[in-house]
Amino acid sequence: MAYNDRLNDQEEIKKFLDDIFIAKHAGCDGKNMNYKQFEYINKTISSEMFYSLMAILHERLPCSKNFFRMKKTFRAAEDKGDCSSPVRTIASPKMIRGLSITKT
Repeated sequence: MAYNDRLNDQEEIKKFLDDIFIAKHAGCDGKNMNYKQFEYINKTISSEMFYSLMAILHERLPCSKNFFRMKKTFRAAEDKGDCSSPVRTIASPKMIRGLSITKT
């Protein structure tokens, strides 16, 4: 990745963080965020933080292969009606290029 690309990524990340913390969404003060605030931001504003966290876990956890295999099995059973889980919704990620795991 070129130096200018990294600078652009950093600027995008800073803007995203400023939009969340300087605007004090859900009462975030720029230094602290509790779970309820994190949940509110990811459900109503942007799921970028959640998406980034899940991407890191997916790539780095030693048990991730087993987890995602089991998740696939669960989803297949769920589609057949053999089991169910509560529906959860989150806001769509705004896909800041700097936070995307699919960036090349």
